[in-house]
Amino acid sequence: MLLSLFILLISAYEVKPFEPRQSITGCPKQCACNAEYMADLPLMKWLTIPMNKYWQQNDSIFENQVWDNNEEVQLQHNPLVHAAYCVYQQDAKYIDRNEFTPHIEALTILHGPDYLNRTIEHELSSFHELLALDIQGYQQPSTTYSEIFLNYNALLELQNLQYLNIQHVRLVPNPNSTSKDIPQAAYDYLQTILMKQTSSKSQNLTFIIPDEPEIVPYEEFKMKNDIISTFSHLTNLLFLRLYHCELESIKWEMFDGLQNLQTLSLESNNISRIPEFAFYGMPNLKILILSHNKLTSISTESLAGLFTLEHLDLTYNQLRHLSDYTFAPLPALFSLDIRHNPIVSIHSSTFEVMNMTKVLIIGNDNAALSIHRSAFNGLFELETLVITGVNISALEKSALRGMPSLKYLKFEGRVEYIYFDAFADSIQLETVVLKNCSLKYLSMDAFYGLVNLKTLDLSDNNLGNLPMGLFDGLNSLAELILTYNKLTTLPPNIFDSLVNIQMIRLDNNPWHCTCQLSTIPSHAVNRVKQTKMVEKCNYHYDKSPCTSQLEEYYAYSPKVVPKCATPERYSEWNLLHVVNKKLNCRKRVKHSKKENNSTSQSDQTDHNKDAIRREEESQPMKNAINSKKQKQIVHDDGMDNGLMLNANNAEKKLNEVQDF
Repeated sequence: MLLSLFILLISAYEVKPFEPRQSITGCPKQCACNAEYMADLPLMKWLTIPMNKYWQQNDSIFENQVWDNNEEVQLQHNPLVHAAYCVYQQDAKYIDRNEFTPHIEALTILHGPDYLNRTIEHELSSFHELLALDIQGYQQPSTTYSEIFLNYNALLELQNLQYLNIQHVRLVPNPNSTSKDIPQAAYDYLQTILMKQTSSKSQNLTFIIPDEPEIVPYEEFKMKNDIISTFSHLTNLLFLRLYHCELESIKWEMFDGLQNLQTLSLESNNISRIPEFAFYGMPNLKILILSHNKLTSISTESLAGLFTLEHLDLTYNQLRHLSDYTFAPLPALFSLDIRHNPIVSIHSSTFEVMNMTKVLIIGNDNAALSIHRSAFNGLFELETLVITGVNISALEKSALRGMPSLKYLKFEGRVEYIYFDAFADSIQLETVVLKNCSLKYLSMDAFYGLVNLKTLDLSDNNLGNLPMGLFDGLNSLAELILTYNKLTTLPPNIFDSLVNIQMIRLDNNPWHCTCQLSTIPSHAVNRVKQTKMVEKCNYHYDKSPCTSQLEEYYAYSPKVVPKCATPERYSEWNLLHVVNKKLNCRKRVKHSKKENNSTSQSDQTDHNKDAIRREEESQPMKNAINSKKQKQIVHDDGMDNGLMLNANNAEKKLNEVQDF
């Protein structure tokens, strides 16, 4: 009895673990405190977005693309943490560690519009257990800078910090820190790596240590020597995002010591230049985001040492030229995004040091981009290439040389002609999108050899006709899009070789509706691709869970019906209805075939009758000749030559009759 009562008392006072969203006691009135899973914290949205979804949200360029690397960036651990969300308005008491529960592991600090000129100094020094910190200032509409400041030593005691987001906050440099030279060991190490990574055909890169200091104006000297050392001691940091922090320059000392950092985002600052070895102190960096800055150029030394980098984002900068001096060897790079830069030229061998890159996105709608011969040489593993604003008169083999694994190709801009061998080095292509390219002419063998091609988009161009046999050999083609061109007719039977075609888009062309269009496969026209959620269950095991996934299918849509432009009496009529119903083209074709068959049989019968008649007419003459030959007896050299001559003349006449 006593034992049972003791057990009951123990269970009543048992400490139970926190549940998600459960409130936590010991929280200031400006804050809300509860238990959260690490992955559910607001700052984690910048970390767990898959790279393909990140690109899709910025620009829908992968409508039909299937990604191999489609996994999210997952947290190594997803523990339940004590989280606090604090909002500080005017006259509110600022952060007081004594008001918080002792075990705060995630802290979010938001500053209101009337909370100005605040410098965060030692207020955070007592949060020794912090794993995630999110500090956000308020962007004043009337100014371009934030009025919340973070002192250089404000995070000094946060040795356990792993995830850090700083937004609309200005960083205060360390007045006691001086610029240091890059260690000699860095040059030696990188030179050794470069010797291994660059092929014998590539240009050998050598880094030279400057012998004498550069003479610069005082203001520039002062800016160069202002060292931001806010993060250099955070050795456990995995994720760092500095958004709208008014950074104008970065130095290698700023990130020195971040041995475990995997993601660095410096987006939306004023960085105009990346110095040499700027990221030397982060040997395990995988994601680098430099978008929305003012970069005008990048040199080989700028990105030197990023041998584990997988994703590089340089979008929305001012880069104009790319060459073999732009990028250092990036042997692990999976994707490179350089969209929305006014790039006007890509020189030969620009990407030769990116042998493992699979995704490359370049271009700008407002810049005419020229591509030099062998510009993509060395991209042996590249699977996706997207170029916007391309400006070449003709697409030929040399433009796509060096990408044997390419599966997805998208061009927008100006490509007026496609040569017969344009895709000879990229026969693995599955999707070709040449949309809005001012395309006028296609070689008859433009797509020859693309046996794996599944989608071909030639919409929004100036195509007035298609050559005979253009689609021959494209046995895998399922989707063909020819909308918004200038097509009026098609070669007969041009689609006959497309044995797997599911969708042919012909709408928004000025069709001249005649029986020449009667061979269009009606089962594939007037259709669009759609998706639906399908539940998949594995019934092999009784307890196997069912999963839902998107499935593509093709459905009829009246919005994509091709219509006649001429003859005028059929203007705006459904093309297939006019050809098959009004003009009865299919019946005419069948009747024409029957007439051709009967005509050929009749011709054969007449030929046989003529031969018999000629044989009958020549028979009496043959008999006469034979009779004369029997009566002719020649006894000596004085035979009657006149009779023989007559016989020869008769035989000659008989031969002429037979020939007739």
